Formats: sequence, structure tokens, C-alpha cells
Amino acid sequence: MKKFEPTHWYLEIAVEHEDVKDMSAEMLQVFMRDAVLKMFGESAASLPIDVLAFHPHLHQAVIRVPSENYSRVRGALTVSGKDGAMGFSVCRASPCLIALAGPQRTIA
Repeated sequence: MKKFEPTHWYLEIAVEHEDVKDMSAEMLQVFMRDAVLKMFGESAASLPIDVLAFHPHLHQAVIRVPSENYSRVRGALTVSGKDGAMGFSVCRASPCLIALAGPQRTIA
């Protein structure tokens, strides 16, 4: 049986900034690339980050990144916002997009 090797990872992120409601998906992508640039430099700034869905009123987005760059992007997004810049929280991550469609499991 062939093992499933995902080509992309999908992340549901929360955007932590007061001006999110005035932001477009393109601007969000620029801020995410800037977070990766600050952490890993110019070579990582060209990593493909696709914004699949952006809900400014909910402060949430769903993004897609290649599997080989998943840990870099997740790390950069997690650390961002510590210096007063736009912050991100990774709510859920999965190699399968349909997994993000189900209910979120949280511990209350």
C-alpha cells in the first residue's frame, strides 16, 4: 500500500491586529511573507503562501503552504507579533483541507 505523502499543508490562522477589517487577502499575504522574511531572511521570503479564504470580520484565514516549508511558515507566524507587528495564531493545521471544515475541538 502506498503511503500518503501530502504536497501541501493547510493552516487555519487567527489574525491578531486591530485593523483587520480594512485588510484584503493580498495585504494579509504581504504581512505573512514579512513575518517569514524577518525570521528566515531573503531565501525564505519567496516561499509560496496561498490565502485560500480570508474572513476579516472573524479575524480568520485559511492558507496553504508546501509541505517542505510547513515548519518554517508555522514557526514564523507563531513568533510574529512579539515586536508590535501583526500577529498570527495557528488554530488548526492539516495536510487535508477537508479536515479544517469540521468543528474545532477546544478544551474549555
